[in-house]
Amino acid sequence: MVIGAISVVVFAMLGSAALEAGKWYQQRRHLQFRTDAAALAAGQSMNACFNIGTPQFPTEADADTFIESWASNFGGFNSAATGQTGSPYNQQIGTGSSFMSFQSDTDPSAGTPTPTRNLFPECFKDGNPLNTGTSNINMMTDVKTTQSGMAPWFRFSPLATTHGWARVQLQTVKALKPSLPLAVPDVNPLHVAVTLVDNSTGNALPGCANGCVYPLTGPTGVGQLNNWTGPVDVTMPAAGTNVGVRISMGSQNGSCAGVNSTANYTCYEYSTGGQPSPLGFVAIRSFDTAAQSGVTPALRGVTPSTCLPTNLPGGTPYFSSAQAAAGNCDMVALSANVDFPAGSTNRQVTYKYTQGNNCNNTNTAMTFQSGNTWASSGFQTLATGGGAWKVCLAWSYGSGPTAQNGSFGFVQQIYAGSDGSDASAPGGPVMALAVTDRTTNGGVYSAATRAELIRPSSCGRRALQAASTTPSTAASSRGARGRTTRCTR
Repeated sequence: MVIGAISVVVFAMLGSAALEAGKWYQQRRHLQFRTDAAALAAGQSMNACFNIGTPQFPTEADADTFIESWASNFGGFNSAATGQTGSPYNQQIGTGSSFMSFQSDTDPSAGTPTPTRNLFPECFKDGNPLNTGTSNINMMTDVKTTQSGMAPWFRFSPLATTHGWARVQLQTVKALKPSLPLAVPDVNPLHVAVTLVDNSTGNALPGCANGCVYPLTGPTGVGQLNNWTGPVDVTMPAAGTNVGVRISMGSQNGSCAGVNSTANYTCYEYSTGGQPSPLGFVAIRSFDTAAQSGVTPALRGVTPSTCLPTNLPGGTPYFSSAQAAAGNCDMVALSANVDFPAGSTNRQVTYKYTQGNNCNNTNTAMTFQSGNTWASSGFQTLATGGGAWKVCLAWSYGSGPTAQNGSFGFVQQIYAGSDGSDASAPGGPVMALAVTDRTTNGGVYSAATRAELIRPSSCGRRALQAASTTPSTAASSRGARGRTTRCTR
C-alpha cells in the first residue's frame, strides 16, 4: 500500500513535469516562429542596402533602422515599418514579456533589453556603400528574442524563460544556370541594349540598322547605379509618332520589339499579361517643321517632366523610388509648343494624364508663357509603381460661329516606375531614364522629322547579392546633332 501511494505521487510529479515542459516548448516554438518571421522580413527589406545615399536612406543607419523596423513588426513588436499600420504581426502568446535585439551575440533580457551591438551593421561593415570590397559587404541581419517571466503552472517549475535566434544573409550569385528552370533575375547582366519602337504598335522603327537594336557599353558605376552608354544614328519617323525606348538585359543583346523575353535576355517594360508590352519607357515625339497652315494648330513639341534628379536639370518623364523615395512624385509637369494660325484669338491649350484608351474630357487648362509655349499650371502628383500615363493635348481658339477646337490625341508619355525589387512590377529594374541635350543637359523629348544622333545609356543598381534588387537601368538618349545621355539616380 505504501508502494502504491509512492507510485501515485511519482506519476503525479512526472505528469506535472510533462505538462509544464509541454507548455514551455509550445511557447518556445512560438517565440522561434516569431523570430524566423522577423528575420525573413529583414531579408526582404535589405533592398534598402542598395539605396543608401538616396533621400529615403541617406546613411547606413537609416537603412538599418528600416530593416529592423520591418523585422520588429513581423516579430510581434510595434514599429514604424513603412506601409504597416495597426497591430504588429505574430504577437506573443502566453504570459511574460518579450524582447528583441539585433546584431548582438547576447540575448536580450528585462535588465538589458538592447544588448551591445558587437556584430557589424546590416549592410556594409564600415557603413560605406561605395566600398564594395568583399571584406566590407555584410548583408546580414541577426535577430535574437527572449520571452521571460512566463507564469508556470507549478511553483517549483524553473521554466520561466525561453530564447529564439535567427539570422538571414544575402549571398553573391555564383552561377545562374544551375538554378534553372527557376526564374532567377540576372543580377549582373553581361549585355544591355535599347530597342527603338513605335509606341503605338510596338514594332521597331523602319529604316534602322539591326532592327533598331543598339548595344550599350558599360557598366560604369555612378553612386548606386551602373551606367551603360552607346551612340546611335536613327531617322525620326513621320510627324506625330511617339518613339519609345525599350531596354534588354541579359547574356546577349536582342530586339525588344514585340518581345517579353528569350532564354538569353529580358525586355523592359516586361508585361505580365501574356502579350509583350508595345511601350517604351519614354517617348521622343516627332514633329514637322513646315509652316502652320489651315485651321488646325501645329504641335511643335511636348515635354513632360517629373521628379528632378540632382544631376539632370529639367527633369525626365520617367521616375521611380530613386527620385520619389516617399512613394509619390509631386513635381509632374508639362510644357508644349503649339503654333496657332496667325491672327487667331482666345487661344487655349488643355491637357490630361490618363491610363485609359481615349482623350475625352481633356480639360485641364495650360498657361500661356511666351511665343508658342504653354505650361501646366502648378504640379500634379503621381504615385510610384503606376506604370505608363498617356499625355493628352487639346486646343481651341476663336469665339462664336468662327470658334475652332480639336484634339492632338496621345502626344507623350509619363512613366511611374517602381523600386527595382520586382522584375514584373511597372518599370521592373529600371530606376531612371532620360533623353538629354549635351549643351543644356535639359530633357529633349520632341525632335524634328530628320536624322537624329541618339545615345542611349543604361544605369543599373549595383546588385551585389542574390536576393537584392536586380540591376536597375537608367536609360538616356542623345538627340539631334550632338545630344548626349546622362545617368540619373
